[in-house]
Amino acid sequence: MFSIKIDNQEIGDIVKVVNVERGSLPTIKNRIKEYSIVDGVRFQGQSYGSREMRISYVVTSDIDEKHEALKKILSANKVFNVIFGDYPNRYWKCIINGGGTFEKRSGKYATGEIELLSLYPYSFSTGESLARIDGNKLIFTNEGTAEAYPRFEFVAEDNYKMFGFVDKNGNSVQFGYERNENPFIRIGQKFVYDSATNECYVDNKRKYLSEGKPFSIKSGSTTEIATSFFPQNSPPVVKGYVRGAFY
Repeated sequence: MFSIKIDNQEIGDIVKVVNVERGSLPTIKNRIKEYSIVDGVRFQGQSYGSREMRISYVVTSDIDEKHEALKKILSANKVFNVIFGDYPNRYWKCIINGGGTFEKRSGKYATGEIELLSLYPYSFSTGESLARIDGNKLIFTNEGTAEAYPRFEFVAEDNYKMFGFVDKNGNSVQFGYERNENPFIRIGQKFVYDSATNECYVDNKRKYLSEGKPFSIKSGSTTEIATSFFPQNSPPVVKGYVRGAFY
């Protein structure tokens, strides 16, 4: 049985998967510009699009009941996670793409196809890597083949009006301002900032980045990001996480 899990529900228990088409790479769009005098073009960059997938399957015995069970799994959520058996530690974030097919060959045998669209050009690791702590620095390693985006968490051990994070290239993010009367976060509150979405939460309430832009970590690289708090404040224990992504 080839395993395919949709939101942790195994469809291989319902149908027999006979083929999966994912493609080797996602759709790539190159940005080029023609030279005005000489032959050729200048490469200006590229971007990756969504990724189409197709799952072919057969059903033997109880075909109507199994088809209904499959449709129930596929229609439970508009966006769902798909894990393929050959990469059980990675998931794709997908939606249904088209109606698919279902053809009864006899009363006890049917064939069908499921068409999916991955919203991202890559899959994500099911687990996150914990950054190594070295003094006031967090050391992240991206083991994926696509860029990854770190996440920061801590529980405040003081009232912080302003704090931030900065990498060795001078990229930084800042939360709050010194001139503020009220702290950005108070002692005992939990802080979470996710570079992937550029969203910050304090005790699960949305707050906004004051300055800077999200960090990214190139594939196969290690990045150091330092924490920055006022000397008069008791600094918290900041934990960093990164989720690998794979083309």
